[in-house]
Amino acid sequence: GALSLLDRKGEDVKTLTAFKPLTGVAGQSRTLDGVNGNVAYLRTDATLGSEVVLRTPQTSSVDESVVASVGAPPAALTTALQGATVKSFGEPAVNANGSVAFSLKLGGPGVTAKNNAAIVLASGVNFTVAARTNDPAPDKQGTAGSAVFTKLGDPVLNNHDRVAFDGTLARSVGVPAPHNTGRGSNAAPTMQPHP
Repeated sequence: GALSLLDRKGEDVKTLTAFKPLTGVAGQSRTLDGVNGNVAYLRTDATLGSEVVLRTPQTSSVDESVVASVGAPPAALTTALQGATVKSFGEPAVNANGSVAFSLKLGGPGVTAKNNAAIVLASGVNFTVAARTNDPAPDKQGTAGSAVFTKLGDPVLNNHDRVAFDGTLARSVGVPAPHNTGRGSNAAPTMQPHP
């Protein structure tokens, strides 16, 4: 097939990120859906700042929509984040349905160094927080335990809107050092130790 220009640096777009490969997972792309050709990527808009963009192929054109931006986040995202403000985004993941998952850094009232990161799923106009630092991390049965997330990696996303990510857990709450990292998901079982 022919190549298409997704976006270009210029007057309105200051920066673009390169598509980063997902480490440790063969044959997968986070930013390109191989079924319908949906593409999600980050760019910096001259007015709105950093934004997550979704491009979906149509019969005779390509539809582009801004999923979220630092300068003008959707009200549903602000509600899902309980009033926290978006400071920056991580690499997005997209699926065949056009849903997008992404990590983000947070600021604003009530946000501290312990709870300033989250992973969000955007499906249509709905936003769901899949995980946030300092929130309880579920165990292998999906029950919230005493361990909390201290670090979240960029997510991957399947066609059933299931988000997966690498995370680090606080050791100070009884998590032994060899087991303080894991892969989390919004599908059960939710937390698996990662060597």
